Amino acid sequence: MTSPIPSLPELLRCCAVLAPLALAACGEEAPPPPPPVAQAEPEPPPPPPAPAVTSIAELMERYGIDQRVSLPEDLAPPADPERIAMLKFMDGVVRGEQSKVDPMLSDDDKAILKEMVDDGSWKRATDNVTKAECRWGKSPEGADCALAVFSYSAGDDQVAMWAFTASEDESGTFTAEPCLPGMIGKLSGDDWVKAWFDVVSKYLARADEPEEVVAPPQKKVQEEGDSETPKMGSGVGGGGAPMRRKPPAEPVPAPTGPNPSGN
Repeated sequence: MTSPIPSLPELLRCCAVLAPLALAACGEEAPPPPPPVAQAEPEPPPPPPAPAVTSIAELMERYGIDQRVSLPEDLAPPADPERIAMLKFMDGVVRGEQSKVDPMLSDDDKAILKEMVDDGSWKRATDNVTKAECRWGKSPEGADCALAVFSYSAGDDQVAMWAFTASEDESGTFTAEPCLPGMIGKLSGDDWVKAWFDVVSKYLARADEPEEVVAPPQKKVQEEGDSETPKMGSGVGGGGAPMRRKPPAEPVPAPTGPNPSGN
């Protein structure tokens, strides 16, 4: 039986179907697919806003801080926990209230404070304080530090400094830094905290020199006519401003504890 002859349209359709198979059989590859569309990287989320800082004036009113405590905004810590701890501690010092200061001291400093209370040097160092000019800074190791210049009614300013760590319960732990005689006259520049550490560091470097003996501060016997304001070298740990600490006689790690001050 004779097969029917396909018409021309049917032949064209067959060619269209078989052409790709013929090309594949000959080793020709199909054209590559179009490249994928690049997806734009999503924008990173904006950084969280900086925590709000409460003004010193508002914090002083909120916590009933003694008006003799002065902490300018440009010399204050950059965050509320450190601001609150510093203001509360200085408030206790200018009031001479052991019950407020003691819970905020390191263990070694608690012991020194007790000695000062027992021998009367705490009362002498905190009586007649007319002002405490405070400023914040950082130690070379990055610790927060609170420096204060205490003015007295007798007109004899004293200086002291504490390293401290603020806590979440609106308190903190304070440790007195070593102080030299006449320290208040050795501090200058915009950063008195840095200047303090520079002065003590140079003192310790001199004390380590074999050809020179640097004597540690000695206790001063008050003579007739001397000011009644406590002097550096009198009282526990060096006397003077509240809880100042004497520097070591030779380069050893700085002691911990309350800070006897000096002029």
